[in-house]
Amino acid sequence: MTAHDDPPHAERPGGPVLVMTKVRPPVIRRATLTRVDLQTRVERCADRRLVLVACPAGFGKTTLLASWAAARPAAEPVGWVTVDEGDNDPMVLWAHIIEALSGIRPAVGDAVTVEAAGSAALTDAVLPRLVNALTDQPSMTLVLDDYHRLTGRASRDSVAWFLEHAPAGFQLVIATRSEPRLPLAVLRARGELCEFRSDDLRFTVQEAEVLLNGRLGLGLDPADVGSLVNRTEGWPAGLYLAGLSLEGTADRHGFVQRFGASNRHVVDLLVDEVLDTHDPDMQELMTRASILERISGPLCDAVTQLPGAGDRLAELARSNLFLVPLDDRGEWYRFHHLFGQLLRVQLERREPGFVPTLHRRASAWHRDHGGTPEAVTHAINAGDYGQATELIAGVWLEFTNACRYETVRGWLNLFPDDVLRSSARLLLVNAWVSSMSADRVDATRCIDLIEGLGTIQEGPLPEGFRSVESSLTLLKAVAAWGDVGAQIENGRRAAVLEPPGTPWHPVACWAIGVGSYLRVDFDEADRWFDTAARTAPEAGQWLTAASALAYQSLVAGELHRPQQQQELAERAVDMTERLGLGGVVGEADVALGVSLAARGCQSDALPLLERGVDAVRSWGQPTELASALLHLASVLRSLGDPPRAAGIAKEARSIIDACRDPGNLGARLEVFEHARQPRAAHPGDELTERELEILRLLDGPRAESDLAAQLFVSFNTLHTHVRSIYRKLGVSSRADAVTRARSRGLLELDLT
Repeated sequence: MTAHDDPPHAERPGGPVLVMTKVRPPVIRRATLTRVDLQTRVERCADRRLVLVACPAGFGKTTLLASWAAARPAAEPVGWVTVDEGDNDPMVLWAHIIEALSGIRPAVGDAVTVEAAGSAALTDAVLPRLVNALTDQPSMTLVLDDYHRLTGRASRDSVAWFLEHAPAGFQLVIATRSEPRLPLAVLRARGELCEFRSDDLRFTVQEAEVLLNGRLGLGLDPADVGSLVNRTEGWPAGLYLAGLSLEGTADRHGFVQRFGASNRHVVDLLVDEVLDTHDPDMQELMTRASILERISGPLCDAVTQLPGAGDRLAELARSNLFLVPLDDRGEWYRFHHLFGQLLRVQLERREPGFVPTLHRRASAWHRDHGGTPEAVTHAINAGDYGQATELIAGVWLEFTNACRYETVRGWLNLFPDDVLRSSARLLLVNAWVSSMSADRVDATRCIDLIEGLGTIQEGPLPEGFRSVESSLTLLKAVAAWGDVGAQIENGRRAAVLEPPGTPWHPVACWAIGVGSYLRVDFDEADRWFDTAARTAPEAGQWLTAASALAYQSLVAGELHRPQQQQELAERAVDMTERLGLGGVVGEADVALGVSLAARGCQSDALPLLERGVDAVRSWGQPTELASALLHLASVLRSLGDPPRAAGIAKEARSIIDACRDPGNLGARLEVFEHARQPRAAHPGDELTERELEILRLLDGPRAESDLAAQLFVSFNTLHTHVRSIYRKLGVSSRADAVTRARSRGLLELDLT
């Protein structure tokens, strides 16, 4: 369990930074043609779950939907998210979606955030809460524009889940260049899909007439308008680009006759025509700035290094409709996607080999202005893998602790394979991120590669590790994948390599504590957890601190210290809530649930245990999950739900049987399973008179140590009797023992 964050009052580092221009429809430009018939057709799809606008670049998907959204009445608002590559991290995608929905229905933002869950828990926690929040709201629509940029499986799957479970009053509109991986056939069969394809969005001659002669005032003959429509096959972008080019052409009829018969030829001609209408300095600015996804004046100055570039950008924005504003203040722009691609082609032709230099400048600017994701991407695109490595090394831990695994893995996937395989530091980042996102196969592959490099003595590392070896050893302790013995061994080795006073020593203590707890060595576990809980906050290891408190609570329960058990669990949950980590440190919810169950509050305990199990599951560590499942199964049985309890126990059995060394989990499970075996006809025969006396005392608030003193026996003697009672009743906790005894009438017997 790792975290190396700022203090609790600070905003969580690495969390998704919202780009507000992504959650607003683009500004409708003066020359935009309003396609009333198409907008009406979209409006008629109001009863469909999904509206799909799928066709190639330049068919006016965004313009159509932005115009339609702007024309809708205030009572029927539309949320908007423009998808980009960063949304392949589900945390980023859903942060923007929730922000967009909150903008039109504020109650949504009050009900749910993504900060409390990683990608593996989205469909278990965040999205169900979002669906529930939307159920209570009036109907609304969400547009996901540029959906084709969503290539990450986790993000795509989350959208598919959401589409399937969204309430009836919610509509999703997707604009994409490629077929989305969604259950379109099923939606089509149900009558829940409305589709718009290329043929639907092609310009008619009448629309082209309005655009070219009405909006742009070109005064073309009807024959020339028809010729352009035929030559472009109604491709809106081709007609639009042609119109802009014709504005600066004296021989318009001749231009039309020279126009190519295919989109490729149209593009080749129009690039030259459009660029030629600007002076050489402006052309140079446009081509150099084309490497940027988003452009501002200061960024343009830094990247192009042309005199007055920032000021000329504003001039270009006023005169060139290919530069799309991203805000209302005129600070940020982007090139029309198609035109940007064309400019990059021209850049390579005009200044071959200069692109890496531009990317280096962009990386440096974003690095200095806090835009780490952009800085990393530009560094990799520049081929400056050393700089990219340094940037990633400085922030990956913050991003990982914010559950933004896919962002970090996306960066790593951009590196050439030979660079990645030869860098111990990058492989180490990959191993940690893969482990935290429950990808054991990739984590193991990276660990094997690291050990094969023979450079594990390298260090220190930016994350505070003293060497590659200490980091790798600690990783094996934290992510033990079902081998408790190895967890303890690697934890002890890591505690030596990262001694007291170093930032990672508390994590090593935590790992040893977990292993000891799973081996039922509770006194040993308590000592290690106590050290971790005390030292982790000073080291900034907040996840470790909260988890250690939670495990201390579970240990206190095993040692029958109910007051301490309750206090520690409440402290753990309180810490996670203050840090914005509710639902991430699953063991905190588990500990509080177990504490409530021990006090006879099983109904209150159940939702906490269910949430805790979901969170623990997302970390992918089998022994920790099996332990949490057994606590959940115990409460379910106490609540009178044997079938579900048996199903949970069966899952725990499959996990435990697959572990190399599950510690004492097998014995715990056997105790639970034994409770289902047939009992003797007379229930009192199973317990001795002394055990019945102790059972009566257990039905009270006093700790075992106090009961031992009352009975004039040692704590160990009393605890031996308690364990015998548990075994005979087929339970694993004090609360369950009392509940089972009451159901059999044992506590009503005359024990005098």
